[in-house]
Amino acid sequence: MLLTQTTQDAWRDVMPSTESGSAMCITPPSLLTLCVYGLGHTQQQQRQRKSESDSSSYDDDWSTSDDVAAQSSRNTNTEKHEALLNALPLEVKDQLLAYFTSENLLSTANVKYAIHPYLERLDLTGYWRLTDELLDSIVSITKPKELILKDCMLITDNGISSVLQALGIPDRRLVHVDFTGLCNISDKSLTALAYHCQALRAVVFARCAQITDAGMTTLVQKCGRTIDTIDVADCLLLTQLAIDAICQNCDNLRYLNVDRCANISEDALWRLVKRQTSLEYISCEWCWALSDTMIAYLGRHSHKLRTLNLNSCKNISEISPLRNITSLRSLSLSFCNAIETWQHSDLVAACAGIEDLNFIGIRDVSNENLQFIADNLKTLYSLKMSDCGSVSDEFIRLLLRNIRSCKLSFREAPN
Repeated sequence: MLLTQTTQDAWRDVMPSTESGSAMCITPPSLLTLCVYGLGHTQQQQRQRKSESDSSSYDDDWSTSDDVAAQSSRNTNTEKHEALLNALPLEVKDQLLAYFTSENLLSTANVKYAIHPYLERLDLTGYWRLTDELLDSIVSITKPKELILKDCMLITDNGISSVLQALGIPDRRLVHVDFTGLCNISDKSLTALAYHCQALRAVVFARCAQITDAGMTTLVQKCGRTIDTIDVADCLLLTQLAIDAICQNCDNLRYLNVDRCANISEDALWRLVKRQTSLEYISCEWCWALSDTMIAYLGRHSHKLRTLNLNSCKNISEISPLRNITSLRSLSLSFCNAIETWQHSDLVAACAGIEDLNFIGIRDVSNENLQFIADNLKTLYSLKMSDCGSVSDEFIRLLLRNIRSCKLSFREAPN
């Protein structure tokens, strides 16, 4: 990576110059190493100066010329390191941010070196040291379009509200928020999003256990016109009231994930499917309330659907209505053991055009069924299967030899 002239000049002042005096060309890994060295050295100097100041028992009059010179030298080096880090190209700062978060180094002291005002996607996934105060410091520097705080478990409603206030009212820049695993946020954060953000397109609240129907209703009533992606997997307090609010307000919905939302009724979901005909992705894993009625509604209304996840929906027994969804490319039916009609016609009708098929844990799938799939589903790219009791190991070996274009995946079935 060729550095800018300003950055090169800063490096020459701090690091030994090359014999040839030619322009520096530093690869990203080595550049990051040097950046971390410079920043660590700067912070070490600051801590050293503070320690010396606290421990010194002498008056200013006792300072010698050597002490003054040493202090001046330290200040000069600190300024050089800071200038160096501030002069880094934006793409290098992005790498520096990723490095700081992966190594748990990001703090209020160094955030200004890794964050720049032009950062559009702020991804702090898994940074467990992220606090409300640090997040506020970050947003004071940049106004991102995408805010990814997945599994930053120290963030609270106060932190989210503070961030949104910093973005301004109304904010038309923030379009994507991912608050997966933020167990300390509640409806207060959703209400703040509703009143501050008018351009939201994707909202992810998976594993946000305190979110209720009231918060979701407020959010979609204010922002539903632009929202096309909603993920509320494992939000166990949500009921059909939240789904009805989504149905009535999100006219452009394309992606819906309600995995393991046990209190959502089938009636609410089929009403949503009937109205939201633009849906392309639906995931209802472990939604035991679903039955063949839902499959019938999907076949009748979801003609743009590309991905359908019905894993562990134990009351589904008939899949042939899916033949009407010609756009369907991915179908997951693992542990749907109520499905009994694994006849050739049903398989071809439901799976025509399928590229990704999941049969894990379905006991009634046989060698004959899989052979028919191999012979007739020419678009199949990935077939996931294990714990299929009627399929022999010998047949699997034969399948591996004969289906070169299809990737077979196996795993241990859960107890």
